[in-house]
Amino acid sequence: MEWIKYHEAEKVFDLRTEHSTYQMQVREYDTLVHLYYGSPVGDALITDRIVCVDRGFSGNPYEAEKDKTFSLDTLPQEYTAYGNGDYRINGLETEQADGSDTANLKFESYEITKGKYSLKGLPAMFAKEDEAAISDACKTVEVSIAYENGEQQVLLNGEDVSGLIRTEEVGNMASAVSGYMPVREKLVELQKQLAANENVIMDGRYSGSYNSVKSSA
Repeated sequence: MEWIKYHEAEKVFDLRTEHSTYQMQVREYDTLVHLYYGSPVGDALITDRIVCVDRGFSGNPYEAEKDKTFSLDTLPQEYTAYGNGDYRINGLETEQADGSDTANLKFESYEITKGKYSLKGLPAMFAKEDEAAISDACKTVEVSIAYENGEQQVLLNGEDVSGLIRTEEVGNMASAVSGYMPVREKLVELQKQLAANENVIMDGRYSGSYNSVKSSA
């Protein structure tokens, strides 16, 4: 299954999960509209639910010229803006340098990439195919603790990452991958290694579920 697909002829973005479908379409004058969100619909494209007719007092954009059937005031836009002829509650209002507050959002381009992505300050997401790659990466991960000038350092494969592991981005990434069993199994292995070689205090609910106390045979 293609989880994200763009249908060139219909200009429809088709986003899927195992339990849902989300569709958007690029309409006239590069306007991005919402088509469907709900239970999976297979390969169907829900493009027949938007009917454009002259609705009287709903304004028409300049580029529509004499086409009175096209109005931003009636289309289910994917994201609305203030001052462009849509008189409903807007999603975006901005003030320009000249004091005007009109925003006219247009679709420009798209890019579909495989694998994981992350946005600064937002949680990272992972596609299913990444679980295998992450599992393989766990096999080569080595974590150790060292001390330099009285300060503790966390080493990842020999590299000091003490500062990096405390950043928001790494925290978000940790939340995204912590549900993978190979990651959890690797964490237990590393915790036991650290407990066997160093004097450490481990906190967290998952750490407390396993006995990593150093003991003699």
